Amino acid sequence: MPIQLKPSEFVVPTDKPFANDKLERNKCADSLTNLVQNVPGPLVISINGGWGTGKTVFLRMWKQHLQNSSFTTIYFNAWQDDYCHDPLIALIGQIWNELKSSDFKEIAKSVKECAAPVFRTTIFNAVRTATAGRVDLNEAQLKSISEKAVDDYVTAGEKLKDLRNRLGELAQKVCQKGKPLIIIIDELDRCRPTFAIELLEKVKHLFDTPGILFVLGIDREQLGHSIKCVYGQEMNVNGYLRRFIDIEFILPEANPGVFVSHLFAQLGLHEYFEKHPRGITINDKTELEIVFPKLCACFQLSLRDVEHCCRLFALVYMNIEANDFIYPYLSTTLVILKLFNNKLYHHYVSGHCNSEEVIKFILDQPRGEAFLNTREGTLIEAHLFAASPKNWRDPALYQMRQRFEKRELIQPEFLPERIKKMRNDEFERLFKAYFGVVNQSGNSISNFTLSSLSKKIELASLMIDYRE
Repeated sequence: MPIQLKPSEFVVPTDKPFANDKLERNKCADSLTNLVQNVPGPLVISINGGWGTGKTVFLRMWKQHLQNSSFTTIYFNAWQDDYCHDPLIALIGQIWNELKSSDFKEIAKSVKECAAPVFRTTIFNAVRTATAGRVDLNEAQLKSISEKAVDDYVTAGEKLKDLRNRLGELAQKVCQKGKPLIIIIDELDRCRPTFAIELLEKVKHLFDTPGILFVLGIDREQLGHSIKCVYGQEMNVNGYLRRFIDIEFILPEANPGVFVSHLFAQLGLHEYFEKHPRGITINDKTELEIVFPKLCACFQLSLRDVEHCCRLFALVYMNIEANDFIYPYLSTTLVILKLFNNKLYHHYVSGHCNSEEVIKFILDQPRGEAFLNTREGTLIEAHLFAASPKNWRDPALYQMRQRFEKRELIQPEFLPERIKKMRNDEFERLFKAYFGVVNQSGNSISNFTLSSLSKKIELASLMIDYRE
């Protein structure tokens, strides 16, 4: 029953591109396919999603779906080619690479040949710029270079015009089959700022041709940082992007429950829990599968964040002691706390703060308050309370009991203000959860429990590089 530390590489089956789609994004693909089928172009569509939300996987599946639907589709991973001096070189190269074995081979070849003089001029100017200041030039040479620069400008303009005409001819040839040419540019936001901006601008000026549709896979926030890096912090990012993007499609948020279940299966955790000889209970396994997706939604974890946490769980649970509990409410919260607020995590597990600090942090999340009002949120709060330093926890619990029994508080300073202000029904629900977790038999939580879990989490963290 081995545990895998990394899910298997995502496979896009040629005949059924969305066969492995666990997030039901085929519905998004259908909507977008209808759009590109009915809009002749020129058009630029952005597929917007944050880091780790599955944009690349979606674009790979959709590209295959488009090809299966007889669209001529080019996929260009900008990040893989941002070492290139000129993004136009990389993009034209990819167009040729994907069309050289197609019915459009000859026209694609003419595009490449027409672009070659532009590339030579670009490279020559880049070399000349790079050597400026390191070569001694007399006045005659400077004059010659200046005149040559003007000639280059005129020549480059003519060649770029020719290139644009050839691209138009390619688009017309493709459109004769009844569908536009689709060019997907992925990972734009991960490129060098200058490469990303130059690529955007060349797409706008050179490819603004009927029959060509561009799809940009971007993290709008990160691309905004690139724009400001090039044009200054006062740059209006939204206004700038409106010059290039006609339609923005926001990738829907994934269902964390579905994705977590998929990852548990991929990592072998389901089988591990079922066959583990050291006493992982069915209840622990079930609670883990319920509470973790809800925590993911509360903290709005990206798919990559979720995967990272699941890999940590795999390593942590490999090292649980015989007949021990996995404490799903506590372990999941600690893993996510370490991911989001490492300083607070260390303060809490070392006993330098109590559960109230962690609860405040959860409440600061966009969905924090709603989450804490759920059954799972209440149980997490109770487990965090139970694992807090005893010299704070026990007096606080005693004061809560005094209030629950309608008695006068003897040491009200031990009761957090948040709990003092609770309505009676909210307070009674919370007190019962606190009291139940602190006093549960056979599964008591102590400082030793917290120390043991945190050591396993620290060890697992050292073994996994995050955001590799």
